[in-house]
Amino acid sequence: MSEWIDDPKVMSSLDDLLTIQEPFLQVFLESIFPYSEQTPIWGILMLYGKFVQRYTELRVEEIETDAYNIAVADLANDPLVGQLVASVMGKTLDRGLNIE
Repeated sequence: MSEWIDDPKVMSSLDDLLTIQEPFLQVFLESIFPYSEQTPIWGILMLYGKFVQRYTELRVEEIETDAYNIAVADLANDPLVGQLVASVMGKTLDRGLNIE
């Protein structure tokens, strides 16, 4: 069986989903930003928003699979990813040591 990313139907559906939601997601993220300290999932939403925005930008000149792969690579190198991982690891360690 081939990889999901090689399935034209999957990639076409993903492309539709990401490109259609991009403007709505941008408005939502801008609207919720003032409440980011109250929203624990904020970092994940921001990363997802960055991924969608980058994918949509790349689709202007790239095919679906290339746009997806580049957007994922860009996201993996985003400093926010490191911050989120460090935060989760710190909280997990604190819980394990009963520091909370």
